[in-house]
Amino acid sequence: MFYVIISLALAGGGVFLLRSYVQPELAKVQQVRAEQAEVRDAIDNARKVIRLRDELLSRYNSIDPSAIDKIRKFLPADSALSRLFIDVDAMAAQSGIRISAISFSENQQPPAYLPEVGSALAITLNVEGSYEQFQLFLGLLEKNIRLIDVVDIKLGQISKDGEFGFTLVLRAYYQERTIL
Repeated sequence: MFYVIISLALAGGGVFLLRSYVQPELAKVQQVRAEQAEVRDAIDNARKVIRLRDELLSRYNSIDPSAIDKIRKFLPADSALSRLFIDVDAMAAQSGIRISAISFSENQQPPAYLPEVGSALAITLNVEGSYEQFQLFLGLLEKNIRLIDVVDIKLGQISKDGEFGFTLVLRAYYQERTIL
């Protein structure tokens, strides 16, 4: 009987120790393991992001700088008004056509037949020259690397020299922001 009482007392003491000390510590160990798993997942995700960043950076660095420059000219990061004015003036000079008036306005609504493509700069040009010069000027606008649409063409008066007057409405597109 004495052994039974001692066995019961030891078993009860063991249960008491298990419930009061071991189980809380076991819960803490499980919590730490769960936190470790979260940290491991975060580290794995960070490594994936770093690999992706390195891959994209190597792709970007492998692009020819002249190609990036062409992209910047094709669809510049802002309206680049001064560069556009210089380009239009150079094309006019190259074609032999004279610009009698030019005006710019930003972010006008595009005509219904044109899709909305980012931001655009509307340019109204009054030019004078022969029909052949005008055709050459339109060809230069078409071949220009910058994205420009000819939205409207109106024939003006014929001067005493036999030159035509034309009014052109152009849309030059640009990006509000860019990563290039």
